[in-house]
Amino acid sequence: MKILITIIDRKMCTRVLKMFEEQNVNFNTIVHGKGSANSELLQYFGLAETEKSVIFSIVPKQETPALLGKIYELFEFSRRGTGVAFTIPVKSIGKKTLSLLKGEKMEE
Repeated sequence: MKILITIIDRKMCTRVLKMFEEQNVNFNTIVHGKGSANSELLQYFGLAETEKSVIFSIVPKQETPALLGKIYELFEFSRRGTGVAFTIPVKSIGKKTLSLLKGEKMEE
């Protein structure tokens, strides 16, 4: 498993989540933020819009390369200032937590 972190302009959040749903990425947590850097620094990094959504998603390790490719292609992340996506490996996870993340029903 990996945690996929996607940082985008807030107005793109719905489109990204729709694509995740189509790709069966069903566990997502969204945090809305607002940048506090000065405009010169934002301009340098190509981040003119300061209202961002940060989406944390749980994805299977073997599916991350294809999913990252699709994100970068569909949302043109290769263009400066459109967004960024990266993964962090999950080293261990409990059986109950894994079942919860997969959306499986817990036995009583």
